[in-house]
Amino acid sequence: MLRIVILEENYSKLNRIHTYLEKCIKENELSACLPLTTRKALSVEKYTELHSIDCFYISMDATAYNPISLAKNIHQKNPKIQIIFLSEFSVVLEEIESNLEFNYQTQKVDKILRFQEDLVQNFLSIYHSKFKKRIRLHNF
Repeated sequence: MLRIVILEENYSKLNRIHTYLEKCIKENELSACLPLTTRKALSVEKYTELHSIDCFYISMDATAYNPISLAKNIHQKNPKIQIIFLSEFSVVLEEIESNLEFNYQTQKVDKILRFQEDLVQNFLSIYHSKFKKRIRLHNF
């Protein structure tokens, strides 16, 4: 089972990301779940102390927490975790490269339809790398 956590301060974006991933999981009958979808970094920190996660979507556009520090802490606990940084701004995603020394991915949050397609493709790539299983998309 692929366990996914989403951290995004903006409720509208958080809901969109959760909905897109949940739809993909259900329609493709994937062995994955979204045990935590939150707007609070403290919730993520507490959750990851008690549970393991495989995939972490984290917003770089946050004001209430430092996404780089949080990602580093989570990566230290679990070096195999897939971390995907989300932002509306390309320049923010480009700045990540100078701050991190571990593997990660970036995802630009822009036009809704394009974002949905990119998010789902990115997620399926992560799913495939964990389970070595090719997925045929339904309704995307």
